[in-house]
Amino acid sequence: MARKRYSAKPKAAIIIFIIVIAYAISFSVMILFRPTTAIYEVVAGGLSQTYTARGLVMRQEKVYNAENSGTISYFQNEGARVKVDDPIYAMGNVEEELGKDKTQLTSTRIDQLRSALKSYVTNYDTDGFGSLYDTRNMINTILVSAHNDVTNGGNDINTVNAQVTGYVEYRVDGQENINEDSLSDSMFDKNNEIKPVKTADNNKVEAGKPAYKIVTSEDWNIYIKLDDSIISEYGLDDVNGVSLRLGKNNVVTRGNFEILEKNGKKYGKITLNKYIEYYLSDRYANIEITSNNVSGLKIPNSSLAVEDMYVVPADYLTKGASGEYGFFQQNGSNVTFITPVITKTDNENCYIRTRRMSSGTVLKKPDSSETYTVGKIERLTGVYSVNTGYTVFKPVEILDQNKEYSIIKYGYEQSLSIYDRILLNAADYSSDEVVY
Repeated sequence: MARKRYSAKPKAAIIIFIIVIAYAISFSVMILFRPTTAIYEVVAGGLSQTYTARGLVMRQEKVYNAENSGTISYFQNEGARVKVDDPIYAMGNVEEELGKDKTQLTSTRIDQLRSALKSYVTNYDTDGFGSLYDTRNMINTILVSAHNDVTNGGNDINTVNAQVTGYVEYRVDGQENINEDSLSDSMFDKNNEIKPVKTADNNKVEAGKPAYKIVTSEDWNIYIKLDDSIISEYGLDDVNGVSLRLGKNNVVTRGNFEILEKNGKKYGKITLNKYIEYYLSDRYANIEITSNNVSGLKIPNSSLAVEDMYVVPADYLTKGASGEYGFFQQNGSNVTFITPVITKTDNENCYIRTRRMSSGTVLKKPDSSETYTVGKIERLTGVYSVNTGYTVFKPVEILDQNKEYSIIKYGYEQSLSIYDRILLNAADYSSDEVVY
């Protein structure tokens, strides 16, 4: 009788097929739910910190008092720059005196009037009236000068001219003679602030009272209150210049800087040589000092990670026959050379990945009978470099930090370099993961 023949069931093929399908599904799910890999390219930079302060203004200024009481008419606009012998104001009823039939215009005075009016027409601006007031004052000056020409000063107008060159101002606060030797905390108290007042009240001035002042120099100083915590936080202890923003007109500039000690207190002195025209009468200036005293590699805080490392004394590290650095491992009488992953070394210790070495491993010191048992752990802060397509933990030394970024030390072995690519969201990863 013929033997029946049976076909073998393809059990192995089915099992392999199921495994492949399961792997494909698992891989797809992993890819689907894996967080998006965001990469950050390391750049050099620093952190800017802004210190807002209310500064005390000191400038070179001189107040001139009226010699007589009476009605005052100013020839110059506030803030105008004048030179010696430029007319500042006239005492007396100018309009009444000029209305008399004494004034005769010479050809020279007529040419001056024409020039003033031509300048006004040429520079006319519908968006502002500053040139109009300048022209008015210039015409008044010419007319008063013409009147004095024919009266030889024998009239009721007394013209006062500038004695020095500078910016003219008609507001005073009585603090024009203060200096840095008189600095005190009370001078920065808003409750003690003295508001500047006009030198003439309704065009009337009394003899001996201020008539005008002239700021004689472009150089001026701003003083701010300081204490040790502010000096340390903003790195002001070893700088000779600062960048600052002036609250008035929002001007950004740079000035010389030094720290003074007066009456047991510390003050910052900022010296400027421009923009005085914005603060001719202001005794206080709101400023922002921008400091950038720490520089290095700038990375987002989200890229920082922490990993545990075994700590081994640095004098146990040695070089093997093939040139690799590692350690002698002792197991009883047997000694072998091992090369675990060393994340960081310094003058005292080596920091070794815990995944590549076991706690309790005994290491032998080169050329010595001393041994060290691995077990001590320290946590290192670092980032995950992905230059090679997988995550490599690199330790970092943080120099400065704010809510968003950290500045790390640049240029030491085993750490980051500029243009390195690191993970932006380190919390989603660990070492040795493939990212692309």
